[in-house]
Amino acid sequence: MLHAIQCCVDREGFEVRQGIGVDEAIRMLTLGAAYAQLEDSVKGSLTAGKCADLVILSDYPGTVPTDQIKNIRTERTICAGKAIYQT
Repeated sequence: MLHAIQCCVDREGFEVRQGIGVDEAIRMLTLGAAYAQLEDSVKGSLTAGKCADLVILSDYPGTVPTDQIKNIRTERTICAGKAIYQT
């Protein structure tokens, strides 16, 4: 997903900078994807009663150079309320 965010923001290979902001890319790939699957009532945002798998990253994608977003480390992954990965 980090590479997808980087592609949305950086738009490498295009002559004109056509990227979107990091926050917009994250929203598109979370809530927007859930909406497209007609599942935004049960996932896609951190809301009471919704399913919520999440990751804790080493850096916020908006604070690193756009060409380095894909290199951000995942420090912890939580699925169904249980930590399944931790560095």
